[in-house]
Amino acid sequence: MKTAKSIIVVLFVLLTAQIACAYYCPSTGRWLSRDPIGEPGFQISQASAQMPAGTSGRWISRDPLEGDGGYNLYGFVNNDPMQSFDLFGLDPKKASTCNCCCAESLTIEDITKIITPPIYGHTFHVKIKMSFKGTGDNSTCKFTWYEKSNRMPLVPPEVNDKWNNLSELLKGQTWTLDPWENRKPKDTDITLRDDPNADINLPARVLMFYFVLDSSPDSDCKNKRLTASATQKIGGSGKLSVQSFNLGLVK
Repeated sequence: MKTAKSIIVVLFVLLTAQIACAYYCPSTGRWLSRDPIGEPGFQISQASAQMPAGTSGRWISRDPLEGDGGYNLYGFVNNDPMQSFDLFGLDPKKASTCNCCCAESLTIEDITKIITPPIYGHTFHVKIKMSFKGTGDNSTCKFTWYEKSNRMPLVPPEVNDKWNNLSELLKGQTWTLDPWENRKPKDTDITLRDDPNADINLPARVLMFYFVLDSSPDSDCKNKRLTASATQKIGGSGKLSVQSFNLGLVK
């Protein structure tokens, strides 16, 4: 009989411990399961891995991050649940609050040769992709086109052999930048086209391109800035052996 009573007592203790642990285990500081008996005043939070007390509005389970989550072991996202979230209690993140434009990708594509003697060169596309947060639009994203050459096209010779901001130098003077300058506020994809060429009977030319796409200032975008670059070489003095267009800045 004593053995039977002992077994009943042990089972009761284990069952009680299991039910209690369903709420909170002091040894681990974690909530392990849902409330097994549906006690009023408790609910599972869909925004975190912690259990809130419905009557007081406070978190009654410890932060799964322990001390790494801050000095308050019972805190949640630094007590800023209106602007932050932490689904599993291990990686608090700020919810986006900006109305901004984000740079998503910037690529140089569709490179083809131009061969109309004595003019040789290349055609290429610069492809821009953006996204928006909140009520943002592309007016706060910034695109800049830089060029450097020993013989700069379309501009005075005094700008040779140094980087030039063509977005400012040729603003409103060339069709190349028109798709960007004339974009609509909610356009996310923009393609620019250029066809740099040169007479091979003139001195050889090396032309370098450097493109920059910036997200809105002070935004929480993944990419703050994206860049792309390329180098074109055209042989001079009638030499056709040099006609190349490579991604990256090549000496």
